[in-house]
Amino acid sequence: PKTLGGDHLNPLEALGGALVVRPRETWKSLRKGPRPAIVRGNRALTATLRTYAAAGLSQDEWCFQELLSPAPEDNLSVCGWHSRDSHFSVVTHKVFSHPPLMGNGDIVEILPADPVLERATHRILQSLDYEGPFEVEFVRDPHSGTPKLIEINPRFWMQNELVNRATNDEMVRRYMGVGHTDNPVTTAPTPRYWVNRIVALYRLLKLDHRPMRYLFARNSVVVPSLGLTFRYLPLYLRRTFHQRSRSH
Repeated sequence: PKTLGGDHLNPLEALGGALVVRPRETWKSLRKGPRPAIVRGNRALTATLRTYAAAGLSQDEWCFQELLSPAPEDNLSVCGWHSRDSHFSVVTHKVFSHPPLMGNGDIVEILPADPVLERATHRILQSLDYEGPFEVEFVRDPHSGTPKLIEINPRFWMQNELVNRATNDEMVRRYMGVGHTDNPVTTAPTPRYWVNRIVALYRLLKLDHRPMRYLFARNSVVVPSLGLTFRYLPLYLRRTFHQRSRSH
């Protein structure tokens, strides 16, 4: 997407009145930084930049990007394993995200192969001489429908278990160096969905029944375990309540 440096004097005007403020790195060592934010208007932009500055970021550590489609299904990921002589990838998209618009995918679906996106991803990783697990994210332009690169995650990502299950733990074997198959991805991989059980139950408590079909589907990978879910769900509810209270 069109991107401006963090020192740009009037990014809202340059990008059409709405934009995404994006930190160049969302993690520093083991510390998670501020999330990207959709901004409309000068007041929201000022508040967001104050939050970034309070987190210790300077102007050269964030950028401004054009606003692409906020629909979760338009957020595409090409993910898998890459090395100079070995590569495989799977295409996924978000079914739901939480928080809405800029949140993590709490239900993610494997899509049919996309040769154009997968070739582009392969070229990017080759140019970086990268080796290891990866997730490369694209978001569709709301006007042209063209996927545009927004982020490269050079690591195991949150929903990696979906790809592991669908490829018989291929990434784990490559990571451990215990051998791999030449073509681990089938034409109709099963399972098909990754489901965050904690967020799904949170949605159900809000009388949003859409996660039901995914939560109990045979072809879903549902995490975490029931024990961990009921351990952390109260903490998640408390944190969400406090965040919503502060925002109001």
